[in-house]
Amino acid sequence: MEKTWPLLTVIVPVYRVEKYLDRCLDSLAAQTYKNIEIILVDDGSPDRCPEICEKRAAEDSRFRCIHKENAGLSAARNTGLEYAHGDYIAFIDSDDWVEPETYETAIDEAEKTGAEVVQWNAMDEYENGLILKWPALSEGKADIKKDPAVLRNNVWNYVLRRSFIDRCNLRFKPGIYIQDVLFTSMLFLNTDKIYSINRYFYHYLVRDSSITNAPETQSKRRADSIFVTGEIEKAAAAAGRLDEFTPVLNAIKADIKRTWLWKTDPPDFDKFRDTFPEADTQMKWNSTGLRLLRFLIYSKHDTAARLLMLAYRILKKTKKWLSRKKDI
Repeated sequence: MEKTWPLLTVIVPVYRVEKYLDRCLDSLAAQTYKNIEIILVDDGSPDRCPEICEKRAAEDSRFRCIHKENAGLSAARNTGLEYAHGDYIAFIDSDDWVEPETYETAIDEAEKTGAEVVQWNAMDEYENGLILKWPALSEGKADIKKDPAVLRNNVWNYVLRRSFIDRCNLRFKPGIYIQDVLFTSMLFLNTDKIYSINRYFYHYLVRDSSITNAPETQSKRRADSIFVTGEIEKAAAAAGRLDEFTPVLNAIKADIKRTWLWKTDPPDFDKFRDTFPEADTQMKWNSTGLRLLRFLIYSKHDTAARLLMLAYRILKKTKKWLSRKKDI
C-alpha cells in the first residue's frame, strides 16, 4: 500500500520581486514532494507581482494567491500561517529558489526521526555569478551545546511541524527587520527535536536592491538587533538555558558591532569599542589587513583606521568592477 504523505504548506511573501518571482515559483512547482500547497502572499506589491501570482494560481491548483495591504515581511508570513492547511510549514523568500528534492528529503527525515524541525544548508548567489557556500552542517540531531553555529538565523532554512508551531504559539514579530533571528532562536529554545541535513538545497540571492542591504535601514536594524538580543536573553533565562545560548547571543552582538564599522559612514569607532564588549571574541579578523585594522581601532589610532578602511572599500569595489567586466 502506497504511503500517504502529510500535507506541506510553503509560504511565499511577495513584494517588488517581479524580476525574480518566476524562478522562485518554478522551483516550487518542480518539487518532488507532491502533497504540497503553496501560498503566495502579495504584500501590496506595486509592480507586476500580483498578476504573476494570479496567473500561477490559475495555471496550477497547488498555488493559492492572497492579496493584502502592505504591512511588511512578518505580517505577510503570519497571514500565510493563518491560511495554511499543512501538517508541515516551510517559508521561502520570493527572490530565492530551492532544489527539487528539498522538501521531500526534509519531510522524509522528520517522519523517520520524529523531528519537529528539520534544517538544510544554503548558498549565497550573487547577481554577478559568484556563489559562496555556507559552512557545513553536522548531519543528524542538532546540538546547540556542542555547536552553537548549528542555529541558522534564516527561517527559510527550515521545515516545521505545524503542531509544534501551534503548541509554542510561534509567530513573527511585526515591525522589525531581523524577525528571523528571534523566530529561529525560539525554535531551538522550545524543542531539542531538530535534525540537520548537510545538503545545499537553498539558493539565497544577494542583491544590492534588497530590503536587507538598503543602507537607510541600518540604524533601525541596529535598534531591532538590540531589542531581539534582549528578548532572546529573557527567554533563555526563563528556560534556564542562558549559558547555553550565550555564544549565540554574542554572535548577534558581534553583528551589531560590525555595523558601526561597515554600515556607518563615517565609521563610529567609539560606538564600536563601547558596544557589547563581551562579543569582542566573536569578531573575525581573518586577514593581515583586518588584524591591522583591529590593532588601530583598539589602540585608538582612528585616523589611520579610517584610511585603512577606505583603502579596503576601494579594493573591494575594484574587485567587484573587474568581476562584472569579466562577465560582459
